[in-house]
Amino acid sequence: MKKELCSQCGKHEIAIKKRRLCRNCYARLHRNGQLDGCGGTNTGVNVTSPRFRREVDFAVSFFDSTEDYLYEPSVFFVPEHGRYTPDFFDKRRGVFIEVVGSKQALSANRKKMEAFVEHYGNGILFEVRNTQGEMIKLEARKYIKKSS
Repeated sequence: MKKELCSQCGKHEIAIKKRRLCRNCYARLHRNGQLDGCGGTNTGVNVTSPRFRREVDFAVSFFDSTEDYLYEPSVFFVPEHGRYTPDFFDKRRGVFIEVVGSKQALSANRKKMEAFVEHYGNGILFEVRNTQGEMIKLEARKYIKKSS
């Protein structure tokens, strides 16, 4: 059986199947910030994977050019929820933006987004928008644990 080789260097066997990369190339690309969330290299919004269609639609309708934003700019740690990566950073306004494509997506991620706002709210501007760019109100709520 023929072993598949890395799509970047073509020398080493694939270790990260999702990205079709060997360990060396994956480490280099990760270190240089050249990886995106879909399994390729970081190409901004030129991602053609259907998984990212909502982000593509949003970027086309909301931003004037690719120079106006960063795609998946930072990873934040949110206590009790783990890692969180907003979809965009609007360079013009200094605002992180999360794009939600449906009410179900909003409902599924609401607690994590609210915890993000509550934890980082004093130093970070954050918006939730739909794919057409319309603002969605997100209220930080206190989640009170019931005592036994």
